[in-house]
Amino acid sequence: MILSKSDEGLKNLEESRRNLAWALDRLAFDKRSFKNAMLTLARFALVETENWLSNNTTGLFIERFPIILPGTEATLTDRIDVLQKLSSDTRYSGLIKKALLMAINVNHNHRFGGAEKQGLKKLSDYYPKTYGEVLDYFDASFNMYMELAHNNIDIDEICNTIVSNARGYYRM
Repeated sequence: MILSKSDEGLKNLEESRRNLAWALDRLAFDKRSFKNAMLTLARFALVETENWLSNNTTGLFIERFPIILPGTEATLTDRIDVLQKLSSDTRYSGLIKKALLMAINVNHNHRFGGAEKQGLKKLSDYYPKTYGEVLDYFDASFNMYMELAHNNIDIDEICNTIVSNARGYYRM
């Protein structure tokens, strides 16, 4: 239902929008509801109303893409699949690029707890099983970003991200 709302309809949710975003944040932690929660967060991010906050819907969306402490049980492949699904609509290009830059970022990983506590069950962040899985994720993220890069600013963004993370890549 939310996915089919107009941009204006999503903006008109006003205060309830924040509560919906927090609920989606919790749903995105569980691998069973990850895809639908992320697609809905992405839809909210298209008409972001809280640009000044880091934990707005855009922030909640891109927080799911780092390798370490992603705030989700979803695999690296599941995360790329969500971005590929969104890539069929060019309106999501900017959001996808932000998520892909987060995917290749290996420095300064931190997350505040909360969403993993769901009733009597405590979920755990996904941790890659092999180094090959990480390399595949980096490759997919880099290649998808380069497909979406349309100007020198995009190229500068990915170059700066790679350079600032070089030391972290070495440590991995």
